[in-house]
Amino acid sequence: YKFAGWCTTNTAGYYACDGMTYAAGDTLPASPSTSATAGGALNLYAMWGEICAGYTTMQSLSSSNIGTLLPSVGSTATVCDVRDETKYIIGKLADNKYWMLDNLALDLTNSTVLNGMNENNTHASNTTLGYLKGTTTGATSDQYATAKVSNWTSSYSYSAPLVNMASKDVVPTSYNSTDDPMKDAVVAGNWKVGGYYNYCAASAGSYCYGNGTSYGTSSGNATEDICPKGWRMPTGSTSGEYSALANAIYGSTGSTSDAIAYANYRSVLRLPLSGYFISGSAGYQGSNGYWWSSTRDSSNDMYRLRANTSSIYPADNIRRSYGFSVRCVLGS
Repeated sequence: YKFAGWCTTNTAGYYACDGMTYAAGDTLPASPSTSATAGGALNLYAMWGEICAGYTTMQSLSSSNIGTLLPSVGSTATVCDVRDETKYIIGKLADNKYWMLDNLALDLTNSTVLNGMNENNTHASNTTLGYLKGTTTGATSDQYATAKVSNWTSSYSYSAPLVNMASKDVVPTSYNSTDDPMKDAVVAGNWKVGGYYNYCAASAGSYCYGNGTSYGTSSGNATEDICPKGWRMPTGSTSGEYSALANAIYGSTGSTSDAIAYANYRSVLRLPLSGYFISGSAGYQGSNGYWWSSTRDSSNDMYRLRANTSSIYPADNIRRSYGFSVRCVLGS
């Protein structure tokens, strides 16, 4: 439950009040009505509301119970992330795994959301999350997270967790002029852009290497991230989960420019070509889309899924400073 405000009558219930209401931090009246006072004091009664009321929460799902919600390949459901009450579509796909079918839109630049993240609702430890919040000090190995969670305007950064939430709830306006063959489906289906996260942010502060001006040295795959508890970023490479899904859909783990295979993959995962964020602005919206994986390709790069207007690249790679989209798959 979450606090929903104050009520001047003792009939306060779930978001209900038949008297005056006040939000947290409101200034109380200098002369409250006598009907609401006792001994000159204003009596206030707390109102509470259920988090994600009416929706199954992502954090409550596991391999042992999700089959009831998604019984077969192709089935979908709308669920809720308890951290900010954002609703997402999830589905069971051709690889028999359970995927988010929307880009993650967790706003790490919102202090309420950020401070409310913990190891009970996020796929990361409290210590790791401290790098995002600025509560964990010191460095581990060559880790230099600096708790700079913001809509960044500078260029490349590897050591600070950087986020941009521009237009997170809308399809890019550039779709109006693109020849993306799935343009109409994207707009009509409202496939949301979500947030753009550099890898330091996507990994919940656990994979922040280098001094901010160089690549640094990585030490393996990311094992923590900003997905909901019980969910995680997919694995990359030709043996990873993006490639396995491609194999299940069109019989190949590699890239393809086959129009039918491309359209099927994008349609199944509901992939908007949301572009990326770097150097203070978003680019390639409507022509390319990029999604992080948890898998390292080299000391400098991480694997990603890349899509453009005619092709799918499930095992592409790129340096960690770019701001890309994040998807999550069920499983520890």
